[in-house]
Amino acid sequence: MQPDWRDHIVSTPDVLRGKPRIKGTRILVSLILGYLAAGNTVGEIIKEFPDLAKQQIAACLDYARELSSGKLQGYHRPSSEKSSGNYSTSYHEVERLLVRSP
Repeated sequence: MQPDWRDHIVSTPDVLRGKPRIKGTRILVSLILGYLAAGNTVGEIIKEFPDLAKQQIAACLDYARELSSGKLQGYHRPSSEKSSGNYSTSYHEVERLLVRSP
């Protein structure tokens, strides 16, 4: 059974401007997704970030899956971005990583 991403991903306005990150770290979900999109294996990512576990990397993918389905659009949007009407940076970063142009 895959872990619930909510157990591993947090977003707080006072840390990294509210961008989703691995709980207990300053490692952004978008950074991990970028490593995966570049073809790095889970083992290579853990070698680069020894404090991460496989479950945390899987949680990043599950978060991206749920975000790309539209269920979480704006879920992690910092309040300063809500008032301006802009989408969360993390939403666009994940969308760019998941949707590749031919």
